[in-house]
Amino acid sequence: MILCADVGETFEDKSVGFDSEVIPFVDIANIACGGHGGTYESITTAIELTRENGVKIAAHPSYVDPEHFGRRSIDIESKVLKKQLKDQFSYLCELTGEEPKLIKAHGALYNDMFSNRKIAQTFLEAFEEVADETTFIGAPRSSLEGLCIENNIAFMKEGFADRRYLDDASLAPRTQGGSQLIDIDEILEQVASIAKASTVVAESGNKVDLIVDVICFHGDHRPSIEALAKLFEMRNEFQ
Repeated sequence: MILCADVGETFEDKSVGFDSEVIPFVDIANIACGGHGGTYESITTAIELTRENGVKIAAHPSYVDPEHFGRRSIDIESKVLKKQLKDQFSYLCELTGEEPKLIKAHGALYNDMFSNRKIAQTFLEAFEEVADETTFIGAPRSSLEGLCIENNIAFMKEGFADRRYLDDASLAPRTQGGSQLIDIDEILEQVASIAKASTVVAESGNKVDLIVDVICFHGDHRPSIEALAKLFEMRNEFQ
């Protein structure tokens, strides 16, 4: 089982996340690139932690909207979005000294690409120069996955340890109560269900198929961090 977490997301004077507690326990660190979060200090610190712990880096771009932490859908021209994404990726490349071979969108952009094929197409076009040697991380059954399959682009299906799902395998909106799991045992139960049975219990109570390659924990959510530490000790049980 591959584990990942979203990190490096501090913005201006707003400290976000617990990167030093998270990065040692994951295989992939999705590092913010300055769109929704990510200062020079938070990004370079996250990079150092990945290197100390042998963790792979994924670029984690978003809509440029730090005020709402990238969690608000934005009506934006394709060419503008494409430039924003390229700029974010270039900034992370500059700080790492190399091109990350993994890319995962953040927040509303990630969710919008579940059903919006146009946005997913724009996202892929922003990275077309590196697409042949890049693996994109995203939601199973999404428009992004479909386009990657159509264009023979590598794709990793991602499930979330700490988020509630809807019956179509999309994430329950954060504006909805209970969209984020706060009980450590419930988070671990969801991880076990995804890893062992490829299912989750949706908000409706229905079991939903969820076949994934990687499971993500949010690095700014304290219950997730505590669950992640427990899971690291138990991870052989989930292979």
